[in-house]
Amino acid sequence: DAPEREWTSLRSDEIHSFHTQLVRLHGWDLFKQWYRAYPALEARGCRPPSSPEEKILLECALLSEIGGTDLLPVFQQWRLPVSAEGMERIREKYPVAAVAAERDGDQSPDAPRRPR
Repeated sequence: DAPEREWTSLRSDEIHSFHTQLVRLHGWDLFKQWYRAYPALEARGCRPPSSPEEKILLECALLSEIGGTDLLPVFQQWRLPVSAEGMERIREKYPVAAVAAERDGDQSPDAPRRPR
């Protein structure tokens, strides 16, 4: 269950529970591709997010794009600092769709695929 406290007070085991929930719903391959996206962003000249809130927005945008599903409601349920407006800003700042499209080249049979 999602906590009822603000995101800044979440303990590490609660953050782990959040990510475990995503793994159960979407599989490990989504996370493998998410981690591979960061070097791809760096290779495109992107700088790391400047705040914890921006890091969470980028995580939500990448996981949503790579998995082909809107994870914004899940992040919001866990009281994480994400919004539709924030997602728009992060997608303007980072080439989320392009990096996710590169992940579509992953030929592993259980790789999540973005809808076309």
